[in-house]
Amino acid sequence: MNENTIDQLSLVINDVLSASDEEQLNALLETINESLLSDQFSLLIEAVPLSLRVNVWSKFNMDSQRKAFAAFKKETRLWFLDILPDEQCFELLAQIEIDELLEFANELPDRFLNYAIKHLDETQKKSYLKAQEYTQSQLGHWLDYNYVRLSEKLKVTSAKRLVLKGLNSYTDEFYTVNNLGELSGVVNVNKLLSAT
Repeated sequence: MNENTIDQLSLVINDVLSASDEEQLNALLETINESLLSDQFSLLIEAVPLSLRVNVWSKFNMDSQRKAFAAFKKETRLWFLDILPDEQCFELLAQIEIDELLEFANELPDRFLNYAIKHLDETQKKSYLKAQEYTQSQLGHWLDYNYVRLSEKLKVTSAKRLVLKGLNSYTDEFYTVNNLGELSGVVNVNKLLSAT
């Protein structure tokens, strides 16, 4: 977050804290709803007193709430799970993404964790279960298992076709594997695509 963004957020927090009544607070929250980023929204929530948090929270859409929930500190996340009605918590947890769930799964009460896992799609459930085979300090816990693997025996033209078919945004490298599926190397996408 750059300094200008921090200054803007500080002004918003001051405005929220100095609102004289609920009507003024609601008007203010409506104007900032579109301008705050999700990490700013989570910081705003954590900066206001507990007595205002639910009111501020309720003025934002579900996507903003989900992103903020994932960005909250543990204490704030647990406070919301305790204070919000179960149906709102379940609705929120049904929208949580796998990488977010892995971040704070060990903090969630079992009933909320089980609900969140139940609402992952089949691929995400498999990734979640695979991640549980590792401790949080091991890379395997955080690894995205949806990466494209190329056989080390593939010819360049075949590898190019596979890469172009499964190329995701922000992909720089692909992994090569041997006959046992073990990692054997890394291929830079740009080098592969420029190879003849």
